Amino acid sequence: MRKFIGFLAFVVLVVVGAGAGLWHQGGRTYVVNAETLVAATPDEAFPYLSEPQLVSEWVQSFVEGTSTSDERGEGAEAKFVAEEQGIRTEVLEKVTRYEPARAYECTLNCDYVEITNSYELFAQADGTEVKQVLKAKCKGVARILMPLIGSSIKQRLDEDLARLKETLDGPSSAEPSDKVALRQ
Repeated sequence: MRKFIGFLAFVVLVVVGAGAGLWHQGGRTYVVNAETLVAATPDEAFPYLSEPQLVSEWVQSFVEGTSTSDERGEGAEAKFVAEEQGIRTEVLEKVTRYEPARAYECTLNCDYVEITNSYELFAQADGTEVKQVLKAKCKGVARILMPLIGSSIKQRLDEDLARLKETLDGPSSAEPSDKVALRQ
């Protein structure tokens, strides 16, 4: 009986220690960078980053986007409905930087994460380079999960920017294998 109690105490300590470690790690801000080149001018690309209805066309988890402000610009707000594995979440957006054809930044908030999402556009001879920086900080119990799923954020951003490229360039811009992977 004494050995069992000792073993049980050991298991509890390991579980509590692991949970505390994940809680601590999950509290840090995750920063992820992504970029793509689209065959559109900065003026043509900018609305796809700043208009909620157009963002919903290429961001995988956003199934719906609606502006809740009369005009777009710094301080404007929008509401998105995000869906992951059949679970829908309301995400609130507030624009923090709005420079048409140059830069767009917003904060995205929901119950479990706060995100700062920044885009910069650079005119190139063959289109526009779109650079994205995403900073995510988890809240509550989601802090425990972030260290386990944090690495998939980069993959998701790359997939979303590939969809943006396909949206702006047309279906022929993605390789056939990319199209299959993006639609799964």
